[in-house]
Amino acid sequence: MKCASEGNSSRAKKFITDILVYAIGTLGSKLITFMLVPLYTFFIAAEEYGYYDISLSITLVLMGVVCVQMYDGIFRFLIDAKDESEKKNFISSVYSILFRNYLILCGIAYVLSLFFTIPYLWVMVILLILMGLYEIQTNIYRQRVSNAGDFVFSFVGSFDVDSIRPLIEKYIASLPDNGAREKTKFIPKGINGKIENKFELPMENPKMSIRCQVEGNMKFSLKNKVMTELLSEVMDIVYTRTIREEEGGTYGVGTYAYLSFIKNQYAFLLQFDTNMEAGERLINRALKELKNVVENGADAADFQKVKEAAIKDYETQLCENHYWMSVLSYRTLGVDSYTGMLDILNNLTLEDFNQFLKKNVKLNNQAIIVMNGISKE
Repeated sequence: MKCASEGNSSRAKKFITDILVYAIGTLGSKLITFMLVPLYTFFIAAEEYGYYDISLSITLVLMGVVCVQMYDGIFRFLIDAKDESEKKNFISSVYSILFRNYLILCGIAYVLSLFFTIPYLWVMVILLILMGLYEIQTNIYRQRVSNAGDFVFSFVGSFDVDSIRPLIEKYIASLPDNGAREKTKFIPKGINGKIENKFELPMENPKMSIRCQVEGNMKFSLKNKVMTELLSEVMDIVYTRTIREEEGGTYGVGTYAYLSFIKNQYAFLLQFDTNMEAGERLINRALKELKNVVENGADAADFQKVKEAAIKDYETQLCENHYWMSVLSYRTLGVDSYTGMLDILNNLTLEDFNQFLKKNVKLNNQAIIVMNGISKE
């Protein structure tokens, strides 16, 4: 009887706690809306705020009619779908009905605009369309991540396994698993050829921002990964010496390089801010210095400095949680990014590094994005 009484008491406490949490969430959002009214009315005229309020109310009412509540039903039907084909067919049907209804809505709105002056008519139409699409996409996403059994949970830190096991069993192992497993298909898509995109943006203090990315195919291996990342550090030294100190047109050039296990592709990125007059000259110099290192090899002193820093950084990372989380993440992909890492760094020579660059790093595929800041008038 005592156990039963304690069990009932525990359930009652949980019930009351859940009610309070739900009440706080519901009332809190309404309270925030209420508190924002003075802010709205301060910036918006009273009559305009009235139009805003009634427009929003009409939009919400029409949303249920135009979308026929499909954003609620899609989550339910996607859960019961037997396979990916059935999910795709259902989603296609939903969007077909939705876009048909949107076309009808636009047609009705156009006819009404010919005979009546309705404030914010097309704003309401656009808002309704966007809200409907948002709800549909949100519920598709919710369904895709609703199956806890299709996730890998990793824990890194200073803890006792036996002490956290009950918490994991209570809050994670108890999550539902419907037995389904996602099957992803990755389609590699990168930069093909040379791409240049220039655009203008009004600014208080105009400046030019330049970003360049070079990509190419490369078989993933731990050694290739290490040398790709070292390229970023070598170029950081080179750009400090050439772009910052010799050219003097920027405070510094940011560099980043990585090798993707999934894509079997590498990428090298550089970016910097400068003035309008120096932009063209600096990006040409930056690419010239990159080409020089790739084709003729890195400077011995630069390489040695980067290698020593990488070894020291690796020894520091062994004491940090984010490093071990990265190791676990690679493990889920079938890659051991820990074993042999220190040996690779210690045994790496300048000759190995330079041969790697000349053989694997190509500059054929590059994208240059230039943002020109212009004065606000």
